[in-house]
Amino acid sequence: MKRLALFAVLAVGLVLAAAPAATPAGGDTKGPPCGDIISADWGYTGTAGGAATFDFTGVLAKPNCTSVTYSLFVTDTSGGAVDATSQAMTCTPASGDGCFRVVYTFTSAPSTLCIYATTTKGNHLIDYAPDVADVICTGPSPSVSVGLNGGGASGNFG
Repeated sequence: MKRLALFAVLAVGLVLAAAPAATPAGGDTKGPPCGDIISADWGYTGTAGGAATFDFTGVLAKPNCTSVTYSLFVTDTSGGAVDATSQAMTCTPASGDGCFRVVYTFTSAPSTLCIYATTTKGNHLIDYAPDVADVICTGPSPSVSVGLNGGGASGNFG
């Protein structure tokens, strides 16, 4: 398996994309409400150095738009590559909301991950989450740290 910074993009399917060049200041969404990441839920379970699964669901202010690309970026605490496979999954949004879900599978899991998500339309960055940096993550900022089995590190989106 090739070592690379993994992320998933939910548009028409699972594709690769580059990290955004700029972060909207103060978490300001610059685009349609279907691109506004308002919260997220995740679980990271398994064994450090062994098999693990990271399951992420991003919640949007309005139902998904076909013209918007939804991306999740997963790195180690220094912003480096993680070795995992990812798959876009279906999710069931709450009434009036939208959502996007990605599941990562690790064979040699780090004890802590750092994550951030973006929504884009073409080359335009609509939203970047989280809005506040987590000091544990020294790579792309802001990012949120996620501890394996709920231990050690935590953060939130929204």
